[in-house]
Amino acid sequence: MWRFGYARRLILSVGRFEWRKFGDLGLDSDGGLEALVAQTPPEKRHFLVSIYRQQASCSLIRTGRLGTRSEARALAEYLRESSIRSLIVVSSPFHLRRASLSLRRALGKSDVRLTFIAVPEQMPPSCEVWSEFRKYLAYLLCNV
Repeated sequence: MWRFGYARRLILSVGRFEWRKFGDLGLDSDGGLEALVAQTPPEKRHFLVSIYRQQASCSLIRTGRLGTRSEARALAEYLRESSIRSLIVVSSPFHLRRASLSLRRALGKSDVRLTFIAVPEQMPPSCEVWSEFRKYLAYLLCNV
């Protein structure tokens, strides 16, 4: 959608190893991503990257025990500081429920309109499905 001009901005959660593929986007600049990677220990490498037209900007996400919640909080803060009023969140079918819960909680009573889309994928092994289910329950019970 972003490449074809239907979305003005693309916001990515870029994890520990994912930053290596960022150059595949063919942007004019990485928005300081490589510099942040160089100064961040591998276990703490998680970034929020916003791309508007061909310009990128990035920031470090401080992750805690609940990584998806940390991402959602960083995204909610970014949205509060911007003029963005609608957001399409794209994730795997198994992760989308937890991402949705986390982002809705992080945004609180915000007027940002959210749409959630699951990207089709092969069914993961049952151990991964159960792991995601346990994480979702933990997030549900955590209520923070």
